[in-house]
Amino acid sequence: MAQGEVRALPLHVVAIALLALGVAFGVWRLSYPSECAWLAPSASAWTDTGVRPNVPSGCQLTEGQTVIAASVTSDTVSLSLEDGSRVTLPRNAPGTVVAQRIGQSASTMIFVVAMFALALYVVRRRPRAPAPAALAVFAAGLLGSTFATMTGLPPSAAFGGVARWLWFANVQGGFLLSSGGFLASILHFPTPLTTGRATERSSLTRLTWVALLAPAAVWLAVVLAAGALQRPTFTGWVRTSIVVQSSLTVLAVFTAVALLVVRVRQVLRSDQSDVARQQMLWVAGSVLIPASLVLGIWMVPELFTGEALLPNVLIGTPGLITVAGLAVAMLRYRLFDLDVVLTRTIVHSLLLLAAVATYLLVTATLAAIFGSVVDGPLVAVGAVVVALGANPLRIRLERLVNRAFYGDRHEPYVALSRIAAHVADPNRSLASVAEEVRRSLRVPFVGIEPESAGTVSSGNPKSLANGVVALPTAWSDQVVGHLVVARRGRGDRFSRTERRLLDDIARELGGRLRAERMTHDLQSSRERIVSAREEERRALRRTLHDDIGPTMAALALKAETARRALSDPSAISDAQSLLGGIARTAAQSAESLRSLAYDLRPPALDELGLVAAIRLIADSPDLAIEVAVDGLDDDAMAPLPAAAEVAAYRIVRSAIDNTTRHAKATTCTVRLSREPHRLVVVVEDDGVGMPSAHLRGVGLTSMAERAAELGGFCTFGPRPEGGTIVRAELPTAAPEGRKEHRT
Repeated sequence: MAQGEVRALPLHVVAIALLALGVAFGVWRLSYPSECAWLAPSASAWTDTGVRPNVPSGCQLTEGQTVIAASVTSDTVSLSLEDGSRVTLPRNAPGTVVAQRIGQSASTMIFVVAMFALALYVVRRRPRAPAPAALAVFAAGLLGSTFATMTGLPPSAAFGGVARWLWFANVQGGFLLSSGGFLASILHFPTPLTTGRATERSSLTRLTWVALLAPAAVWLAVVLAAGALQRPTFTGWVRTSIVVQSSLTVLAVFTAVALLVVRVRQVLRSDQSDVARQQMLWVAGSVLIPASLVLGIWMVPELFTGEALLPNVLIGTPGLITVAGLAVAMLRYRLFDLDVVLTRTIVHSLLLLAAVATYLLVTATLAAIFGSVVDGPLVAVGAVVVALGANPLRIRLERLVNRAFYGDRHEPYVALSRIAAHVADPNRSLASVAEEVRRSLRVPFVGIEPESAGTVSSGNPKSLANGVVALPTAWSDQVVGHLVVARRGRGDRFSRTERRLLDDIARELGGRLRAERMTHDLQSSRERIVSAREEERRALRRTLHDDIGPTMAALALKAETARRALSDPSAISDAQSLLGGIARTAAQSAESLRSLAYDLRPPALDELGLVAAIRLIADSPDLAIEVAVDGLDDDAMAPLPAAAEVAAYRIVRSAIDNTTRHAKATTCTVRLSREPHRLVVVVEDDGVGMPSAHLRGVGLTSMAERAAELGGFCTFGPRPEGGTIVRAELPTAAPEGRKEHRT
């Protein structure tokens, strides 16, 4: 807090000095009996030889006459004109002209008074913060300079005395310091600007004072240099200073607009809270509208042509928008979402400035070509050029501004098509897809969570504390993952357009995650198939090498021994014993070979056929099993493929074994249905069913893999009437693509 107070205190001193300067001029102006005319701080009112006052109706002075000297008595003011004549004007009661001028510029004075009151309130709430202190400098300088501008300087006071310097200090130095105060406040509101340097605090302090003093310092240097080089009259020197001040004011406003754009982008792209974001959006929206209006209607036209498009007494009217916006930003900043307002504000601000610049450029060019003043025909040509280019320019500006601040979420189909291209490209990883989604939506974090693999993400995981939106990614009503998107700030919500875009992106991701899952499952299935095949080969090799091989070798030795024994009559009994052993060993080897052949393909399928083989295994003393067949005896259909028969047989046998061991069922039904391109196998029982948290064992996994190997599927689940149902569909023709199912 001490460091903040050190930075804020000098700003408070500057604000108090500006307020004292304005109060001093106000006290003098209200107490000075002045003539009916007054001087404005415009270049056209000050010449090298004298001044050209503004003259209201009923005043004896003629508009456009140049006053070169004045003398004052207690009741009258005598003005000497450039043509040698003199005009004597009565002096009005103190405050009369001031009241008239304040009434004519009521909207502008309401703006500066309201801004000053708002600045006082903020300073009272946060006296040690630099942002309110800088805002106080802006409001105090604006109050004094606007009062001096609107009430004007009496022509009688322009040729001597302290009053003219007091007025000059307010309308020139006070206004420039006010512009610097506004630039300094933008550097600190709603949060200090991040400079990216190691000495960030000291760097920001220097930048604050540069922003505050630079306009006035540059103005003072140029004006003093012009006075020293040209040595003009006082009125000519004032004219030069007004031109320099007007140019610097326009530059300061453009700098403030650019700085606001930088601050908005910095706040929106950071992980700051929704409070800071909403405050920044309100500040930007409420400043850009009046800034663009003031530049396009008053400052820029007066700088180039000497005449504003509307009376100067209305110049502060757009500022009421700023007061309202700052009030909302500071007091009720969480009421509204200004994303749309902000983008439209920036677009229309740039469009207005471009239209004014184009209009001035066209009319000035035509006037230079035809050697005439800007009259009706040239004005009409300039207006036509602006009208023709306004809409195309608006469209381009909207695209540029929206893309700069919000990525592609303002154009949902553009964003969706770009993301869909990333999703469909197999060479792009899910991490790159998450990065593209995050970039397109300008969100701090995006995560993609497939069900079959780990999470991939892009962005700062700390932003998950702001809250997330988790959307399921589905494929044919089957959830295959989730899309997790972090909110941009605490309490921030996505608009309806953004939610629809997120839903579309989630649907696009569903196909990619489904493909990723199928690829993963296919790879896992292949690995299991290869592993099972190698295990079967190992078992075959072990049986052949360790059992049948040695048995065959032993048979050969025994046969040779028996042959030799037969040649010896005394060893006939030994030969018979050997032959008996050979017969038993041969029978055992034959049984082992039959077992191997059965493991490769159940012999019952070749001997009895699929239906009879299933009826054979369904003959159980412990369980009543019914076998129903439909379409398997149709001679018009081709025979079942051998692989389909084996898979159906194995699935039915495993299902019956599971029912017998675990289901505690009393009845079981096996249904075989032959269709043109598939064989449907259903096994259901009336047992206890499968628990909700049941994990697949070896048997269920084996059944699913046998069906998947052929391009079919096998599902398991509870029966509506109670019990368990196993359903398998096995292709019996050329595969037409894997069927979708829920497991």
